[in-house]
Amino acid sequence: MKFTRLHLLAYGQFTNYNLTFGDNAWLHVIYVPNEAGQSTTLHALTSVLYGYSSDFQDDFLHRPADVAVA
Repeated sequence: MKFTRLHLLAYGQFTNYNLTFGDNAWLHVIYVPNEAGQSTTLHALTSVLYGYSSDFQDDFLHRPADVAVA
C-alpha cells in the first residue's frame, strides 16, 4: 500500500488540511517544529489503517461524530 496524500478533514487541531507525498519516493520524513501535530497526524493515519479506537483522544476541536480523514 502506498499513500500519496492524507486529507485531515476534521481531526485533532486540523480542519481541511492536506499532506501530499511524492509518487516516486520510498521514504517520507515529516519535519516540523514541536507541537505542530506530528502525533495527531500519526493517530489519523493509524485510524485510517486500523479504525478509530474506543478511547478516541483527538476530539478537542471536533466532536467525535464529526471526525473525518480521507
